[in-house]
Amino acid sequence: MPRIAVGLFFCVCVLMGQTMSWEQFIASGEKLREAGHYAEAEASFRNALQWAESAGKTSQVAQSSNYLALILQLEGRFREAEDLFVRGVAISEGLPDKLNLAITLNNLGDLYNDEAQFDKAEATCNRALDIQSRGFGVDDPRIAPSLDTLGAIEMGRGSFTKAERTFRRAISIGERTLGTEHPETAHMLESTGGAVQH
Repeated sequence: MPRIAVGLFFCVCVLMGQTMSWEQFIASGEKLREAGHYAEAEASFRNALQWAESAGKTSQVAQSSNYLALILQLEGRFREAEDLFVRGVAISEGLPDKLNLAITLNNLGDLYNDEAQFDKAEATCNRALDIQSRGFGVDDPRIAPSLDTLGAIEMGRGSFTKAERTFRRAISIGERTLGTEHPETAHMLESTGGAVQH
């Protein structure tokens, strides 16, 4: 959606007395993304970014950049997505909460993997994993997304034994901390793409 249309939507909401908060724009964008309405989700995330920039909310600018980049990646607009992820990383580097930095690094690593830039992908993902492990602990289920990304990168490189080890670690953490029947554990098993026979 062109920037002018996004800006007009934001202005119309304000003029109609329906000022949306940053959280509402993000929640709306997430619902639209989950429903597969990527153009509308993009507009909502652009509005969130515009709101955060206007309000001078640095952390929310970084998070909005990450959300918007994810949509652009889904649409195959990798160059634009990379620019936004890199912007989010640069902003997050200067913030005290490094866990949002780790999330954006993980997503940037996933993008590099999609582009078959495996060296960059692995280095970026390992940095995210290191930050998350220090912040949450090495057995926390919140590090599973980075383990999944790292496993996918290793598979893309053809390092199937390493990938299987990484995926097994993610599954083991999920089973120990969440239980074998938990939806996140099931998702971890599915996301291995058949690399792990459990």
